[in-house]
Amino acid sequence: MAIDLEDFKAHIGLTSSDQNDAAQGILDAAVAAVSVRVGPLSPASATYAAPASGTTIVLPHTRIVEVTSPTGCTVNGDAGVISLDAGFTAGQVITYTHGFSTLPADVRLAVLEMARHLWQQSQRGPFGKQPQGAVLAGYSMPSAVTELIDPYVGLGFA
Repeated sequence: MAIDLEDFKAHIGLTSSDQNDAAQGILDAAVAAVSVRVGPLSPASATYAAPASGTTIVLPHTRIVEVTSPTGCTVNGDAGVISLDAGFTAGQVITYTHGFSTLPADVRLAVLEMARHLWQQSQRGPFGKQPQGAVLAGYSMPSAVTELIDPYVGLGFA
């Protein structure tokens, strides 16, 4: 994983190891929350069956790192578009890797900040046990995290 437990513990100032399991669970949740918006944080393998014959295919992912099969493809990784001069046949399986080959610093910070937010919420105690006057911010994604990942969020289709 691009961010390990020790990175997260240093980010929140946690020095003991007695809460490692809880901290790891929160870090995993933060990674999942950010990944839903920006895609996998490290390279992930995928396959796709060409829907029709042609020389160009739009893959269901962006940030294409590599196409391993078929060989000889021209790749526009940011757009998720591949071309093959010999052409694709309908049903041909395309094997590729997508995600971040190197995690950008702002996405890394977004994960750490999302995890910090979740950690702070978990330390407040169960509902109804907050100190008088405290407002529970909830588990939604903080705006700072959203702003950090906005440049990496792809377009979606409804």
